[in-house]
Amino acid sequence: MAKSYEQRLEEQRLRQKALRERKRRERSPHRDDIARMLLHVIVRESVKGGSYEKLDRAMDLVARELVAQGFDKRRTEQVIEEIIERHEHGWQPRHRTHILREKWRAEEEAAPEGDDDERG
Repeated sequence: MAKSYEQRLEEQRLRQKALRERKRRERSPHRDDIARMLLHVIVRESVKGGSYEKLDRAMDLVARELVAQGFDKRRTEQVIEEIIERHEHGWQPRHRTHILREKWRAEEEAAPEGDDDERG
């Protein structure tokens, strides 16, 4: 007998949940994490080096692609400008603190007993 639509959705939901949990345990970045950091690095380095011409060309391409996907042109350009302005004022992306907490916890568990800042 064929599975119902609801059964397939539930199975997919469980597979996705298991995949997210595995990636979290492995501390594997998601494509959105990489895209976010790539954008940050490109904008930060362009602003730091004063390379606005290349940055403007890249952001124009990004805006065109987003508009082709149906996003509003004016709003897209506004968001891009806001991102660049934040970087000009020293903005840093948020750290994924849940990942850092897991890393610190693992490091604490791996540290030998009695090694609590005893420097002599």
